[in-house]
Amino acid sequence: MTVINKGVGGEMAFQMLARFERDVLPYQPAARHWQTGSNQALRSGDIKEYNGTIREGISRLRRPARQSWLMDRSSPARARAAIHLLIVDSIGAVANEMKVAVFRRFAVMRHWISSGQYKIEDIISSDGLHMNDVSYSCIAHLLADSLAAAAEPGTDAQRRSEGERDASR
Repeated sequence: MTVINKGVGGEMAFQMLARFERDVLPYQPAARHWQTGSNQALRSGDIKEYNGTIREGISRLRRPARQSWLMDRSSPARARAAIHLLIVDSIGAVANEMKVAVFRRFAVMRHWISSGQYKIEDIISSDGLHMNDVSYSCIAHLLADSLAAAAEPGTDAQRRSEGERDASR
């Protein structure tokens, strides 16, 4: 499997969306994974506009129909701020509404901390927001395992992907 990362640090979701046709869709990827760029919601505070951008992005990623899914993002270090939890919840709600899977990075990181597996300073960089090498490595392995499992015939993710293809015909 080849993974192509077209993410640009610091971009907002609408900026990512503007690059889909140029930077993502020409590759015709079998699976499309979008970490949605919560900077847009953080900077504007407008969750409705952010959700609209996510909906538009999912719609574009589904044409032609392929397996598409989202990754939520926020830092457990920032979870006390209501906007961070609202962003995570809104990503889940839009994904549920549009019937796409979500890789729940925030929940994974929160579990690492609550279970005692890691301390916050073990997985978050000194800025208090972004992941560090340890957490990037762990998330990359979990994500790879999730992609491999989703590609397995007979899995829920594979059936969902096949259903998306059937619905688009």
